[in-house]
Amino acid sequence: MVGRGARVLTRIVTALLVGALLTAGSGGSASGQTTRFTDVSPNHVFAAEIAWLADQGISTGYAGPSGPSFQPAAPVLREQMAAFLYRFAGSPAVNGVPTTSPYVDVPTTHVFFKEIVWLQREGITTGYADGTFRPGQPVLREQMAAFINRLAEGPVPPLPAQLPFVDVPVSHVFFSQIQWLSEQGISTGYGTAPNRTFAPSAPVLREQMAAFLFRADGVLQTPDPMEPVVVGVVAPGRTVAVDVGSDPDDAVAVQWLIDGQPVAGATTRSYTVRAADVGHQLAVQVRRTSPDAGEPETSAPVLVEATSTTLRVAGTIDEDTTWGTDGIDTIAVGRDVLVAEDVTLTIAPGTDLVVEIQRAIEVAGSLVALGTAEQPIGARIPFEGDQDGFWRGVRVLPGGSIDASHLSFGSAEIGVAGVFPGPVASFSVQDSLLDDMRDHAIYLADSVTPPVVRNINGSTGLSPVVVRSSNLDPSLIRVNRVSTSRDPILIGGTVTTSGSFENGVVGLGVGPASGDLTVAAGATLTMPAGQYWVNLGQSIVVEGKLVATGASGLPVTLSSVLDRNGHPVRPTDSDWGGVVVRDGGELDLTRTVIRWASTGITGDDAGRISVVDSLIRTAHQAVELRDGSPLDGPWPEHTFVRTSFEQITDTAITVERARLLTSEVHFEVVPSLLEADHASVVLAGTAAQVRLPVWVRAVGTDPARHLVDVTRLEQSNDVPMLPEKACGFVTTGAGPAPAC
Repeated sequence: MVGRGARVLTRIVTALLVGALLTAGSGGSASGQTTRFTDVSPNHVFAAEIAWLADQGISTGYAGPSGPSFQPAAPVLREQMAAFLYRFAGSPAVNGVPTTSPYVDVPTTHVFFKEIVWLQREGITTGYADGTFRPGQPVLREQMAAFINRLAEGPVPPLPAQLPFVDVPVSHVFFSQIQWLSEQGISTGYGTAPNRTFAPSAPVLREQMAAFLFRADGVLQTPDPMEPVVVGVVAPGRTVAVDVGSDPDDAVAVQWLIDGQPVAGATTRSYTVRAADVGHQLAVQVRRTSPDAGEPETSAPVLVEATSTTLRVAGTIDEDTTWGTDGIDTIAVGRDVLVAEDVTLTIAPGTDLVVEIQRAIEVAGSLVALGTAEQPIGARIPFEGDQDGFWRGVRVLPGGSIDASHLSFGSAEIGVAGVFPGPVASFSVQDSLLDDMRDHAIYLADSVTPPVVRNINGSTGLSPVVVRSSNLDPSLIRVNRVSTSRDPILIGGTVTTSGSFENGVVGLGVGPASGDLTVAAGATLTMPAGQYWVNLGQSIVVEGKLVATGASGLPVTLSSVLDRNGHPVRPTDSDWGGVVVRDGGELDLTRTVIRWASTGITGDDAGRISVVDSLIRTAHQAVELRDGSPLDGPWPEHTFVRTSFEQITDTAITVERARLLTSEVHFEVVPSLLEADHASVVLAGTAAQVRLPVWVRAVGTDPARHLVDVTRLEQSNDVPMLPEKACGFVTTGAGPAPAC
């Protein structure tokens, strides 16, 4: 396998050979290239891309009696996709290939087991909820967009003023990834603007995969994983070693160099620095002995100094280790560092990390990095002001843990991340400055214990703190001052411990994969005055208790993520699912505004709902109450007092129950905002169990003008129309309900 640097050169040479790129189907293509496959003619629209794929060893095709074939029109299977992306990334080492499979349908003997494990560890795929990977299933175009975006660790771009594809709405689960694919020129879709389509549910063909990866190669700036790196302290009398960038057991020939010239006899993987080397450049050259190894690779040179306080590191840490002691104050990270499972890496206060661009510290075990206010733990790229790029940050892998405070990180894609596909064991980052982050300061996909994210400062390109966990304690999430154009905090998952969000702007239900924000049974979530944005298609689900209390002039506002000031895409009345109170949950809203939801409040076997001095606006339906409680069971009372409904596009109130009892539901509606066209109330239940009065009272200074019209009441087919004298629906102003 050739390195990525050679891949880029080959890509350029290929493009020069075939001439200008032509646009067709899913984007531009080079034509006229001779290919090595019997079923790909030189005039094939993607001939150059397919030839490039073969030249890089990403695909070898299918053996045949007349030579290998590529089968360009065949769909790409998920197992093939794993192999393609693994080879595209440079066939990196997969340390500690597991003896048990992460997927129930991928045995350890599978031909692409290692590649699928790598895909899963990198968070490029999470598999399916039933524990399967489905290796023989075709990859859909929407899935491929997500895979390439995750491989590139591409940021989620802001929503555009004009959607790139007419068949990919903003509510699509992979909208952001498909948008990113379009912005990077990796796919232009079908047709021309403004009517371009992406066909997200269509399978990816092998010819399209070649084109996607060809174009992605010009976008991804991943370093060559095979380039050797000098590790150790480079000073006279110290022994250094070479990290070869692949499996440590790979057969390689090694030659150490001083100022580019071979050192006689220095042909092992370690080298003892000599006094005579001071002032000269030390490097190491590695030649791999495999048949497809290509040219030898040479490490970046290191200046030998008389004394050094820098430790150079790369590769896997497989025993408990401490950085920043014994006179070492700087750690130079030349390649991704992996803290292995059951291993703890401790970083001492005052230690500075200098991390090469696109490198990361990955934690499968534990990372303890507890700086102090006087001695923070720093991390940056080399010559920060002169280089254009970012390091990838600290990445806590599934099952790993981090306990960090007083970090001072700069120029990272994401400062600290807990990555897919599974939860991290524990996650705590406090009192830290994470500055000049390309995307986020903190990004957590899930954690076993409640994550702690407190007192985070800095600047980011996207939402600085993104936390999703199946075990949330909202009081443990606090952000100080972060400069960003996006929401300060994005939170999703399940609240299991009672607590309160901090005052301010909060986004709920983060990202397409996060699902709803759920308040679990036994927990109480308190939402103080402020604005809370809910992602498209998601809901706030209450199985415990939700208390939202606004202030005079500053309500609690729950709205669509598209409802932010200056957002280029207009919200609609069905952007998110509203507040869903179910299975005995309780809702207590005061001075609260709900807008742009499909249904503002849904009660589904709710325990109690109280809404006071509030507004439900621009929704498809304001309130829907359903209850399957037994007829002789306890009966909750739901109250809506001084609550306004505005711009409701369908039924304002629906009550659907096994029985309807006196005052069980009490709506006190401000009539000036209850529009006549949407003032209908629907009752549904069993006729024998309908008892009146269940009432709606219109309250206002001019009750004669703002009456709830009895004749407009709708009833489901199983409830006979009540006689007109059934005056349970009071159509006068304030005052007690008259007798029927």
